[in-house]
Amino acid sequence: MGGMNYHIPINFVDGVTWLCRVRRQNITSTLIAHQNLLIKSEAATYRFISSRTSIPVPNVHDYAYYSPSNAIGVGYILIDKLDGVPLSNCDLGEDDRKHVLNQLADIFISLKQHSFSEIGCLASPEALSIGPVLEDCAIDTDQEGHLRLLGPFNSALEYRRSLIKHQIELILRGETYTNNAIDAYLVHRFILDDIINVITMDDNGKFFLKHMDDKGDHILVDDAFNIVGVIDWEWAQTTTLSEAFSAPLYLLDVGEYYGGSNDLSREESEFASILTQRGEDLLASAISQGRIAHRLAHCVGGDVDDPDSLPNHFMGLLKATFARHAPFDSWDQWRESVLRRYSDDDGLKLLIKRS
Repeated sequence: MGGMNYHIPINFVDGVTWLCRVRRQNITSTLIAHQNLLIKSEAATYRFISSRTSIPVPNVHDYAYYSPSNAIGVGYILIDKLDGVPLSNCDLGEDDRKHVLNQLADIFISLKQHSFSEIGCLASPEALSIGPVLEDCAIDTDQEGHLRLLGPFNSALEYRRSLIKHQIELILRGETYTNNAIDAYLVHRFILDDIINVITMDDNGKFFLKHMDDKGDHILVDDAFNIVGVIDWEWAQTTTLSEAFSAPLYLLDVGEYYGGSNDLSREESEFASILTQRGEDLLASAISQGRIAHRLAHCVGGDVDDPDSLPNHFMGLLKATFARHAPFDSWDQWRESVLRRYSDDDGLKLLIKRS
């Protein structure tokens, strides 16, 4: 059992094992319509990777949606069970670490060879079409309870502005950031007004596939630390080069990062160096300048249940965006300034009254 899915082994008499991957159901579960789209997109992503790249992923044998005609009773995907252990569980020596990073470079280089013209999630296993963004923070329902989705987008600026505006709407409705609504509202407004235009570059209509849950348990390795599989592509989507190829969270020094430091970890620096040696300067740059993508992901709809982390993430975003010319020295200084700036803002007034 993982955080979001059950994995039921199906053992065949010839020694082959498949996994039946079934979404867990609890109070935080999204609409069945959304879960069905996730199944379809995950199957499409696996089939794209297996047919277009040499990246090792499980084969998809079958999938089905939640529907009255589904005799099993639940939506599922049937995939190969790969041997190996999660990379995040391994203690690597220096040589082993370099071996893994070189293989990770192969994966990044392979994904960079396949660009898409829109930002969103793969929508069909039968065709390479891009559909809406399916990440939980990007979904909503209308007044009748029907699913509402964002995207697909053909502009990075449109994509980022839409995500921020959606979060602002949820904050005002009291559906997210319930423990720190005022701070979250101010952060999202400031990013929308003062940061997005600065950090969003013209990607020339080229977007790339990104694994959206890259904490290290998505990579399986054997005893010699050869990567035997990259799994859990459930929320994978296409996005900008700078976001798609920022360092996997697995490579970050989590303690330093959550403490507010933007310094690269040893692993990130080594990874950037390997990519430079391979002649992949754009990918190396995405690693070395990846803090903007990391901080933005945690500031916009991220870590909603951890109000204590928002100040560090936001101040880290300011420093990553403006470097030595950051307009504020501390969270308290920034907060006092924007409270004055938005004092006549109807949304802020509503949240202050509600609090």
